[in-house]
Amino acid sequence: MNAKPQAVLFDLDGTLLDTAPQFVQCLHQLLEEQPGVHPATDAAVRACVSEGAAALIKLTYGAGAEVERPDLLQRLLALYAADPISRTHPFPGTAQLLEWLDGSGTLWGIVTNKPRRFTEPLLAGVAGRLRSTPAVVVCGDDLRESKPHPQPLLHALHQIAIEPQAAVYVGDHRRDVEAGRAAKLYTVAAAYGYIGFDEEVASWAADLTIDSLDQLHVWLAGREETAHV
Repeated sequence: MNAKPQAVLFDLDGTLLDTAPQFVQCLHQLLEEQPGVHPATDAAVRACVSEGAAALIKLTYGAGAEVERPDLLQRLLALYAADPISRTHPFPGTAQLLEWLDGSGTLWGIVTNKPRRFTEPLLAGVAGRLRSTPAVVVCGDDLRESKPHPQPLLHALHQIAIEPQAAVYVGDHRRDVEAGRAAKLYTVAAAYGYIGFDEEVASWAADLTIDSLDQLHVWLAGREETAHV
């Protein structure tokens, strides 16, 4: 993409917000109530948190526990719902990037597989630290399909009246790149996010790979300079 994008859409967990420490805390609370088979390390939680709460139960209590012990999953979700923000932080450079997008007239939004009942309180809790408001938020339970299907991205762009070819999608999971590619957006892989131990980010074949949001900021600023030439 040589032209300045009209919109930048982001995944949420592992891309804009570092929510893994919150899930670590919730797992520790759960383990105090229900000792686990495999107490998970912080690194292991970060590596699989993008797969959802059921994956964390499997990681901690063994294969099959996410199905055989639905009470564990429901308790973990209840602990997270009670406090989604005390250990959640925007990744370095997030607030500065979003403010720059606002100042440059570029719309930004969020497309996440996280259910809305968790997304809204989370965003409300970190709003002061983001110092910017998304133009659109699409959650995992808003539509029939979720990522890697392109529908959530296309729905978000429809809400803000932007064509896919004029937009960028940034995410830290293979499904984000797959969804972005299927929707015909320019795809950016966030290699600083929650990458599985056996994942090779290069194999996702994103249009661009970044190691920080500061790198994305520099790249976007370069597109704006090109547009003014």
